[in-house]
Amino acid sequence: MTAALRDRALSIGADPRDTADERFRKRLLVGVALIILPFGFVWGCLYWVVGEHAVALTPWAYVTGSTISLAVFARTPNFAFLRTAQLLLILVAPALGMVMLGGLHESSSVILWSLLAPLGAVAFDRPSRAWPWFAAFVATIVLALALSEVVRPNGADLPNGFVRTFDVLNIVVVSFVAMLLLVTFARGRDAAQERVEALLLNVLPAEIAQRLQSDPISIADHFDDASILFADVVDFTPLSSRLDAREVVGLLDRLFTSFDELVDRNEVEKIKTIGDCYMAAAGVPRQRPDYAHVLAGLALEMREPIGLVDVKGKGEVETWRLVGPSESLSRKPA
Repeated sequence: MTAALRDRALSIGADPRDTADERFRKRLLVGVALIILPFGFVWGCLYWVVGEHAVALTPWAYVTGSTISLAVFARTPNFAFLRTAQLLLILVAPALGMVMLGGLHESSSVILWSLLAPLGAVAFDRPSRAWPWFAAFVATIVLALALSEVVRPNGADLPNGFVRTFDVLNIVVVSFVAMLLLVTFARGRDAAQERVEALLLNVLPAEIAQRLQSDPISIADHFDDASILFADVVDFTPLSSRLDAREVVGLLDRLFTSFDELVDRNEVEKIKTIGDCYMAAAGVPRQRPDYAHVLAGLALEMREPIGLVDVKGKGEVETWRLVGPSESLSRKPA
């Protein structure tokens, strides 16, 4: 129940057209905003209790503005609007609190919350956008320090224990939110990188995939000696016309899975599959002296019966065999 509610809350503003990266960034920003909301409300209540009613309005104003931005985002999944609204709110609201309390010490360094604006820009926007937000953060600190001397030159007369307690709370909670943001963002990036690597490894040899990731240039290696095997299903077009799409995919999946196992066992390289064609090579991208022998052995192993296929569930059983050392697969009734 709790997990379902959490997932529903994080799905605010979700759009079926979102990419995986956009979906991740949306969920992360919504999650961080929802985590900060109760802290802002409690901060306002505590300042209200000690008699700083005007100061209490600043975190409550943040809570109100953040809630409104989330509600608008839920109706119109405009991520740029939510991102800008949240970054502006977390940048300005703590600075207003600092001004109204009369300085950095009196406000218990509440301006630390504003640091989440440039950090958030790194996670929710392009990295190049983080520097303008960081410049805005520095300018906000300078402006807030100057205005606090004008608005409340004597500073708030708060109990020393209260000020020190809020010093600790501001440092700890801001650090916690920043760590949560960065760790979650890093995990998301790692997961995306793993998906990219898995995709590359599905279509490229491991050595080539690593070279492309480390140095994305055109690769054109020369090999003096190599062998290539082509395996093709004879009469595949007439057969596929008698099967539905799922049966065709299932047949090829079972067939090529068997081939993949043989390729791995013989330590040769699967190049690609196109339709019903299977291509493998020996001697690339790692050179080996027995390239011809090992590929011939693979071809002979692929001639063994691959499996039985019940076509259309009518009991018509067919056996698939490789009849040439590198040319084709034939079909004949069992």
